[in-house]
Amino acid sequence: MRDDPFDVDADSVDGQWTHELYLESNGSFDNAARFVGKADALSPEVAAKRKALRKRVGAITQRIVRERVAPLVRARYPRLCGRSAARACTLCHSLIRRYLPDERRSHGLHFDLQSAVTVVVSLSDHGREYQGGLRIQADGDTAQLLPLARGDALMHESDLQHGVHVGDDKGKRWSWTESGLKSPPRVSIVALMSGERAKSRSGERVEIPSESFHRSADERRAG
Repeated sequence: MRDDPFDVDADSVDGQWTHELYLESNGSFDNAARFVGKADALSPEVAAKRKALRKRVGAITQRIVRERVAPLVRARYPRLCGRSAARACTLCHSLIRRYLPDERRSHGLHFDLQSAVTVVVSLSDHGREYQGGLRIQADGDTAQLLPLARGDALMHESDLQHGVHVGDDKGKRWSWTESGLKSPPRVSIVALMSGERAKSRSGERVEIPSESFHRSADERRAG
């Protein structure tokens, strides 16, 4: 995958080139090839190569989501996606994004408004492969760096502001993102090949299965 061409259309958050590759959309690998502005629509050769890649990688990611992540999210967020089969969170979009030298080094702070829940799973090590990384900003606080270790996880709802900044010129950071819609709710999965060690505000390290680092809107209103 490291040698495969990634898309360079404008990112909807900050206008930078996306440097991303969609793997799946609405439960289909073929749907991932139909996004306007992506290389699949411009080159039959690229589309054919990516189709094989999507099936190969998807065989791994779909099983992880089905057996481990989706049940965890439904149990942690019953209000959003766990009270009935009709509202069970399911995946919608799955994509790979990279942060390499001479490419994008950041992703501006934003909300995942298209998704009910986001899960972040680290696949590499902060401090060894790059500096900086995933940051969150909740309730007007100062942005907080989350240095996740490999296998650590972060879950949050759509109202948590977050972004990425790779702080060194030579660092390489990859992320796997699965995001979705709210009606019915969809779960958003972000597996970061970055390696920040996740800590909650109490300083506890979180591993899969994990708790959310961000209180829901209902929890904040309750005090």
